[in-house]
Amino acid sequence: MLAGCGKSDTPPVATDKTNKLCAAILDTGLTQKCIVSNLDRTVGITFDSNDDEKARMLCMDIANRMKPLTANLAGQWNLQVFSPYRDDRPLNYCALH
Repeated sequence: MLAGCGKSDTPPVATDKTNKLCAAILDTGLTQKCIVSNLDRTVGITFDSNDDEKARMLCMDIANRMKPLTANLAGQWNLQVFSPYRDDRPLNYCALH
C-alpha cells in the first residue's frame, strides 16, 4: 500500500475551525447557506440578491465580523458571495484574515 493513500484518521485542523466559522456566519442571519472548501481555502455563502455592490459590502461586513475566528486559520482564506440567481461565478469575494 502506498503511503498517503486512503482516508486519513485525523481530519485537517482547519475543519473544526472552519465549521465554527460557518456556524458563526449562519448565526448572523445574513445568509442561510455556508459551504467550506478546505482544499481551496474558501468559504462560500449564498446571498439572496444579484447586486454586485451589495455583495461587496456583505463580504466586507462578514469578514470584519469574523476576524476573531479567522485570525488563527492557517494560510490565506477567502469568502465568496454567491447569488441563487447567478451561480456561474461569485458576485464578490474578499479575504478572511
